[in-house]
Amino acid sequence: MLAPAFTHILKPSNTMLDIVKEPHNKDAAALQSQSSTQSSSTQSSGNQLSSTQPSDTQSSTTTAPVRHPSHPSPPQIDNPSHQPNTKKWILLDLDNTLIDTEHLAFEAAIPVANRILLSKGIIETYSVEKLVSQWFGQTFKAMITKLGEKHNFEITAEDRKLWAAWEEEAIIAAVAREGQPCKGAIAVIEKVLADGVYNLAIVSSSSLKRMLGCLDGVNMRQYFKDEHIFSANTSLPVPTPKPASDVYEFALKKLGITAEEAVAVEDSRGGLLAASGAGIDTIGYLGCINMPAQQAQLAADFEAEGAAGVMWRWDQFFDILAKVEAKVENGE
Repeated sequence: MLAPAFTHILKPSNTMLDIVKEPHNKDAAALQSQSSTQSSSTQSSGNQLSSTQPSDTQSSTTTAPVRHPSHPSPPQIDNPSHQPNTKKWILLDLDNTLIDTEHLAFEAAIPVANRILLSKGIIETYSVEKLVSQWFGQTFKAMITKLGEKHNFEITAEDRKLWAAWEEEAIIAAVAREGQPCKGAIAVIEKVLADGVYNLAIVSSSSLKRMLGCLDGVNMRQYFKDEHIFSANTSLPVPTPKPASDVYEFALKKLGITAEEAVAVEDSRGGLLAASGAGIDTIGYLGCINMPAQQAQLAADFEAEGAAGVMWRWDQFFDILAKVEAKVENGE
């Protein structure tokens, strides 16, 4: 999904930032040692994480194997009544948090843009380089608006609906062809399900059709119940994308939990504002951003907007989550 431009700034109070600044790739086995360290220390919340942590290419006796079509999916684990943790649900963004879609979405937008121009009788076409130079970092909706302004053609509501469907189909097809989960995400998901301490849900601005299509494309739909997948575009009575907090508030209500019982993971400032606007502690994720300057800027944005933590890699997740739990228990 093309990165949106955001103008709303919310300053959540009583949040403390815990940044793990390690932008360089390390062996995914660090995930196992982090979990072991946490299980040997006592958190004030009483939470103990399992000492066995899989990497992207390894599995353990307590987790399902890393994604493979021939492996059965791990069972969904309900929230145990004896669970001592304050946090009970992990709410995950989809694009560039679970699935690396940024470059695919932009590449998919190019033939769609050219198809739009042709439908309006315009011969000019766009290459990757030309589109990037003019509209990188903008939503598809903003891009087609500017196409209309530049080439002087009218855009009707019917046009927008049709073109959005074209883009959606193109992205789903691109993910099915060459999409990949964000590195380390599946290992964390499988461990969460195996441990049974937290429940999982997805909260995204993308349409439900696109979400399910992309999850199917990388064989990740098996990890999530359909009723735990929420779309700001489809689930709400009126589509209200992030940075508005509506979709998170809707998810909390449907899950029957309070904001204090959830932690979110987001890859964008707008996503952080949406989750924190609903009162949810939010961890910022930078691992699917390939441009160092953009990555550094987003890390600064996360800090400025009061993120509960920032992770550069998924194998840092449990360490940061444990610290978020400890802060909550200590009333920070």
